[in-house]
Amino acid sequence: MKFKYILDYNKLVGTATKEQCRTCNTNTLCLNEVCFRCYQEQESLKKCPEEFRDLYTIARPEEIRKQLKDIHPDWSDHKIDEIARIRDNEIEHGTPVINGYQNFQWPCIDGDYVEFIAYGCKPFYNTLSKNGKEAFEKSIHDEMKDDLYDEYWEERVPDEIINSVGETNYATLFFVFKSLHSDKIVTYMDSM
Repeated sequence: MKFKYILDYNKLVGTATKEQCRTCNTNTLCLNEVCFRCYQEQESLKKCPEEFRDLYTIARPEEIRKQLKDIHPDWSDHKIDEIARIRDNEIEHGTPVINGYQNFQWPCIDGDYVEFIAYGCKPFYNTLSKNGKEAFEKSIHDEMKDDLYDEYWEERVPDEIINSVGETNYATLFFVFKSLHSDKIVTYMDSM
């Protein structure tokens, strides 16, 4: 199953479990007892069970509109609203939440939501640059910059590759996203 804003949904092991789908009865990976195929079908048909709605991802409609207006100042408000509404719907109703300690609004760059690509760790950031620490610090989302302390790289960024949230005991998780329209990378931090 492919999600527009998640590179590899198998990394969401903390959210997905292998069980029988309560919609189609297939024994497969499920989110809250609903398989990914049924999840997308139900969302497109707007027949999502009420208890499944907790898995919605939170959009940032005002930020999407602002970015689109900055990128395309010649576009009408109607066109911007139309595109933003489509993108907001895709993120809220077509993207499972990333399992973490807290809910956060899905980041956006270049007038669109970004794609979740990895859990942040030193080996990952070292692939981005010769100076992994610098790559990490440059990628921190603006909303998180006030929380960035010098000890994060040394004390909180995992030394080993994190393939799923279920593999880590760290008190801080780092979610790495990439723009769908450029090479920009952004990291969100989530602490207990």
